[in-house]
Amino acid sequence: MLKKKSMNKKLKFGLQISIPIAIGLVLFWLVFKNIDLQNFIDIIKNTNIWYVILYFIVSALVILCSVFRWNLILLSQKHKINYIYLLKAYLAGYGVSYITPSAKLGGEPVRAALLGRQGLKTHESLSTIIIDKTLELSGSALFFVIGSIILAINYALPDNLKFLIIIISIIFLGLISLAIYQIVSEKGFVIIIYKFFKLHKLKKLKNFTEKLIDTEKLIIKFYKKDKKHFFAALFVMAIAWGLMFIEFKLAMLIFGFNANLLQIFLTFSVVGAAYLIPVPFAMGTLEGGQVALFNTINLNSAIGFGVGLLTRVRDSFTAGIGLIIATYYGVVKKKNITKSYQFNQNVFKDKSRKEK
Repeated sequence: MLKKKSMNKKLKFGLQISIPIAIGLVLFWLVFKNIDLQNFIDIIKNTNIWYVILYFIVSALVILCSVFRWNLILLSQKHKINYIYLLKAYLAGYGVSYITPSAKLGGEPVRAALLGRQGLKTHESLSTIIIDKTLELSGSALFFVIGSIILAINYALPDNLKFLIIIISIIFLGLISLAIYQIVSEKGFVIIIYKFFKLHKLKKLKNFTEKLIDTEKLIIKFYKKDKKHFFAALFVMAIAWGLMFIEFKLAMLIFGFNANLLQIFLTFSVVGAAYLIPVPFAMGTLEGGQVALFNTINLNSAIGFGVGLLTRVRDSFTAGIGLIIATYYGVVKKKNITKSYQFNQNVFKDKSRKEK
């Protein structure tokens, strides 16, 4: 009986991994088959190697800025951790996030585990990671909203697509506004989401609920009282955004296209949105988003496909380094990797049982 249950769990886990990947591969193929292959090969042949080198240097600087931002958040709580160790923790988390369909969130338990080895309590490590991710995801959401509005106003889009863009933009703006209001009023936004899914009523999460309340207090403290570190983190994030614009400028120069500021902004917005879609590796969504964008703004879709592939190569290389680091520290375990796959399913399952 136990053996049968174990087999069923393995089968379920296998399906949870394989189905999103299969969907991503189908999306990738649909994008690839509609590309002019000869045009794409010609573009690849004419790539500028010096731009490629500069591109990867700037990408590395973006990562260093992200780690420095996280370090500022830790310093706001009087935690002084070696920068190199933080860099390794960040990359380890990035590696696990990359292979899980969790909107860049699957690797956060790994980051928390590595912070725990430096003496931080659970609610302390969680608060710094949540603050870091809310800053990052809020930025991505805002860029997506602004980029979507620009597309809807300046380019000929089908009416149903314009409607969808408006709805998604309103949802993103609503969530951001709600988070800001909850922080300003000192009610907290993480605990609201937690209670919305009735997670506080689950016996298994009773201890975690108490830790989450302590976590929320530290998050509110950072945004409302630690003005020095908050504005410093925003400044570092602004530098990172500037570097990202340079990064995407170089990405298009690699393929012989000298993009203007608006085109770079739209490309940057689409990449951020692609990683919010729950498909491992952003398979198909990354390239598909770029091709769709380049078609919409009347540019060579083969260049868009090339930019998407280049972004994938960079992210895969970074994630590979991160997974090696995570393996070295022994934090790549089945329970950490499967957590992001199984969490939502378990939440809704438990919630439906209680409602019955």
